Amino acid sequence: MKQFIYWLCFLVSILIFGIPVMGQDTIPAKKTQEEPHSTKHPWENWKKHISKKWEKFHEAHQMDQFFDEELEDLLSTELVTITSRQAQTVDEVPNIITIITQDEIRQSGARTLGEALSLAPGIHLRHASPFNAGETVHAEGFVMRGTVLGGSKHILFLLDGQRLNDSQSGGITNTLGVIPLHNVKRVELIRGLGSARYGTSAFTGVVNIITKKGDDLRGGEITTSVHSHEGFSHSLLIGDKKGDWTASFHGFYSNDDGQEHSLKKIDGNTERIRDGREFKNIALDIQYKQAFFHFHHYEHETDPFVTFGRANLEDEKLTETNGTSTLASVGYEWEYSAGSFLLDFQHSRFISKFSGIQAEKLEVEQLLDASKNITANNLNQIFGGRVSDDIRLEINLQWLHRFSSDHVFELGITSTKEILVESSLIDNVDAKIAENGLIFLSGTEGVVKTTISRDRERHIRGIYLQDNYRVNPEISVYLGARYDDYSDFGNTFNPRAGLVYRYSQQQMIKMVYGTAFRAPSFQDQFDFRSEGGLSIVENDLDSEKIEMTEVQYQYGISSIYKFKFNIYHGWVRDFIFPPDIENEQDDKNDEEQTLTNNLDLQTSGIEAEFRIEPRPQHYLTINVSRAFLEVTQDGKRQPVWDNNLLPQTIWNLIYNLPYQDWFNANTSISYRSEQVVNPELDEALPAYTVLNFHVLIRPPRMNATEVFFGVRNLTDAEAYSPLHSLNNFPERGRELLGGIRAAF
Repeated sequence: MKQFIYWLCFLVSILIFGIPVMGQDTIPAKKTQEEPHSTKHPWENWKKHISKKWEKFHEAHQMDQFFDEELEDLLSTELVTITSRQAQTVDEVPNIITIITQDEIRQSGARTLGEALSLAPGIHLRHASPFNAGETVHAEGFVMRGTVLGGSKHILFLLDGQRLNDSQSGGITNTLGVIPLHNVKRVELIRGLGSARYGTSAFTGVVNIITKKGDDLRGGEITTSVHSHEGFSHSLLIGDKKGDWTASFHGFYSNDDGQEHSLKKIDGNTERIRDGREFKNIALDIQYKQAFFHFHHYEHETDPFVTFGRANLEDEKLTETNGTSTLASVGYEWEYSAGSFLLDFQHSRFISKFSGIQAEKLEVEQLLDASKNITANNLNQIFGGRVSDDIRLEINLQWLHRFSSDHVFELGITSTKEILVESSLIDNVDAKIAENGLIFLSGTEGVVKTTISRDRERHIRGIYLQDNYRVNPEISVYLGARYDDYSDFGNTFNPRAGLVYRYSQQQMIKMVYGTAFRAPSFQDQFDFRSEGGLSIVENDLDSEKIEMTEVQYQYGISSIYKFKFNIYHGWVRDFIFPPDIENEQDDKNDEEQTLTNNLDLQTSGIEAEFRIEPRPQHYLTINVSRAFLEVTQDGKRQPVWDNNLLPQTIWNLIYNLPYQDWFNANTSISYRSEQVVNPELDEALPAYTVLNFHVLIRPPRMNATEVFFGVRNLTDAEAYSPLHSLNNFPERGRELLGGIRAAF
């Protein structure tokens, strides 16, 4: 154990100070007669060297006026706008915030937002089936802070401040994985509540994706890349600022044959399944003085994917598995000496077609006994997917006023109209059973499209206020609240209070308490039933609610080194879930609705993060999180949920090493503990570790050109999908990639 501690400290010392082996200088100074040969143990030399280096390091960064605003701006350059319209440093706000910069995205080699976010504390990326309308059809979903049952429906995603969560499912069914990172300037992430400012879905987190504008580019860049599995992508990004005009354009296209996944079949064997995909994106941003226009259009098409141990035939598609997302906003900001007014109009539309099949209530004996003659007639139901189309129209008026440099007040008024154009079910799909036990769709004959709901509307009116006040250089107080009125289920009020206490030059404590909610989606409210034939059901649901307390301890200077330790506990009430039909009363209720507010959850956990950056772009980041979940249904504790349905332990290590101006190497290691996916069948996704490696090279005398290559999931830590996997695949398998980026 002592040797392990010695070598760990020794490695960290090398990263921080460049200390040579065994305390010796890399190029030892010539010894003189006055300098006898040292006979001390290497450990003593190492400690002496550390002490001297640390004294110089501490003296170089000693500050008499740590809270002086100008000096603080130099040290805390991480400005965020996710908590307020006024840009603030991360240390100023009480929220638990992570920032992913453009440089970090490029250095890591991440290609999708999911790959970038998966390295943040407390986030688990799930590769889900497109069948699940609550997740993404392109096979990316999220679990944050233990809410495995809610997934991405409990996280609010914003693109330049505009909602990406659709009204049909409440989650991110179209857009998340389609967003190309070439056009992303930074990603701001709140782990914790956000409903006091943003309203619904800001349940366990808020993610704001900020794209590049013309004044960020002042030119353009072309990127092309290829990767294994016969995939490629092309990106064009151009923008500039001329006088009062600023404009930017981004175009992106990607196509590949898909990743391979291990599928567990009914007979107990495994088979390799691919999930090919095609992505398209066009983005346009125009600004004239304080007026702006943003436009984003995304399209995707995904091959029929594997779901619940079954798959479509490779040469035969049930339906088109695709989707489009279109977002547009136009607005104007009036500025005056002490504040500003912002008025904007937003329009978004999400259209999705899901492909895949599900077999409901397949008997456990049939799953375990491969000798049985399993045919389509043994299956309770098979259906092919859903079609959804919804529109959101929103008007926002926001006022920010600075009473002083220490006191900022915000007020916002929103009016939203959500329209469910169509929600339909594709069912009655024929199937056939292969000799190896794998179930395939046999064709599209007899497919029936049943409309569940059409032309539904929901009107939402909301108002929020937020007051930020710095009492003195050590204490800042934040108070906020939001009131929302929904035309279908009623109103909800969500307060928030936060405190930042800086009790020394390098230490501070953040405390946050508040509530949040998730309004039932159209899919929750208007569902279908398959028992005794297909029938349409209208559920009478309330919103889900969470009450959460968070505390963070922080030590260090943000631009040099920082340690953060978070602890949180949340109480979830009225979670939307199928009723318990074990008793007569619940069975009677189930005759009238398919979903009820019958679950209560307790989610708690700890998060720790350490980052050191001794020089620009040379950094080491380590984060660890552990989450716990307890479920109560109708007042009764459910022991089945005590199993780790999510990876309880998650840790990530990211090390970035630049060399001069032409070379950069980035390594990341991620660990996920075992995840039980079906307690009744004792099926689990085993623990796994993923290693990624990425290199950037800027050839000498060619600073405008960047060559990159790397390997993702070098360890090929791919776990097979159990038969009932909750649509969860842990990783995609090893993939090689490379490309070139040229600026002009």
